[in-house]
Amino acid sequence: MEARCPKCAAVFFLTEDELQGSSVAFVKCADCGDTFFFDRAFAELPDDSSSDDPSESSSDVRETIQRELMLRLDQTQVTELKGRAVERPIGPADSLLPDSFSIDAYPPRGELTVYVVSGPDRGLYYQITGDTVLLGRSKGGIVIHDPEASRQHAQLERHGRGRFFLRDLRSTNGTYLNEAQVQYSELRDRDLLRIGKTLLLTRFAGSGRG
Repeated sequence: MEARCPKCAAVFFLTEDELQGSSVAFVKCADCGDTFFFDRAFAELPDDSSSDDPSESSSDVRETIQRELMLRLDQTQVTELKGRAVERPIGPADSLLPDSFSIDAYPPRGELTVYVVSGPDRGLYYQITGDTVLLGRSKGGIVIHDPEASRQHAQLERHGRGRFFLRDLRSTNGTYLNEAQVQYSELRDRDLLRIGKTLLLTRFAGSGRG
């Protein structure tokens, strides 16, 4: 079950063991140290990227529910997690990262820069300027010479200034964002995209998206 810190937007994965059968919990962010309230119903709301029109986001709904939950804390039996939340597991991507990997080696070079950090095309980077950019083995866009990639595997979509989304194009082997398989999701600075055994890193100018 995913939990996103409302202060720094870090995403964590909570196991059933950590939740101890409860639908609510206090979660301490491992990144910024902020403590926030987690509720299954709140977490299962569709995120901003589920809407065809990103301008119609669920942010206002989430904020309203968050306020209502905090007002009801004295009436709600909650389970406080011990220690820090568990970060989303990297899984296969961990073994694909170069041994010398350092985020400082991949600076933003434009509004959105996508670096290929592992795979046959390692070392290439792309400055995204169009409204839609195809990812896959087909020519055009970001060409991925990975046998596990579909010809038209996924695409990047721009929605407004500085907002980019990743959409899977019904690929055979799936599209992964920070090791979670996704169909459609907004991108943030320092996200890792995995297509087959190819890893791509996103860098946003000004890091305003993360």
